Amino acid sequence: MNIKKVIITGLASASLVVGGVAIKGEADTFWAGHNDLAQTASNLDTIVSAYNTNKAKLETAKSDLANAKSDLTNAQAQVTQLTQQLSNLQTQYNNDTASLQAQIQEKIKETQAAIADGNAKVQAKQTEFDNLQKKYEDLNSQVTTLKQQLADAQSTASSATSERDSANSAKDSANQDLKQAQSEASSLKEKSQTAANSVSADANQ
Repeated sequence: MNIKKVIITGLASASLVVGGVAIKGEADTFWAGHNDLAQTASNLDTIVSAYNTNKAKLETAKSDLANAKSDLTNAQAQVTQLTQQLSNLQTQYNNDTASLQAQIQEKIKETQAAIADGNAKVQAKQTEFDNLQKKYEDLNSQVTTLKQQLADAQSTASSATSERDSANSAKDSANQDLKQAQSEASSLKEKSQTAANSVSADANQ
């Protein structure tokens, strides 16, 4: 029911009640207050219009509030979901980071072990090389010594050959002298024999 009609009806009923008590005595006063009633009705129209406007605004505000609450609930749900996702991502990140750090540390250990092993192998090879170098130097020294000994032996052999050749030459010369002396001795012996024979023959005559 329209509020304006309710108010007007109430006022009219009140007026009729008042008029019923003193119809004649108050008739002039009632009609004199008619203008006030009309003004009051006009004011009521303004109030009702403002009420309806405010009521519509209130309904709109209630609807907006309901929508805002719904949006807030959805936003809170999204925030909760995003917070959970962020927590999950943070946990996953922490786990991945810890796993990666562990892998990095393991790789560092493996690399350091490989470097240490490589250094040990290099040191072993260096020691082996040094030993071989020393053996080479020793052998080279021995070769040099042997070459010197060979040169000395060749020089000695050359000297011995020269001495041998000289000895052979002297021997040949001595043999020649011996042969010549033997020949001379044989010739002298023949001459002596001839002379002896001659002397013996002369003595026998």
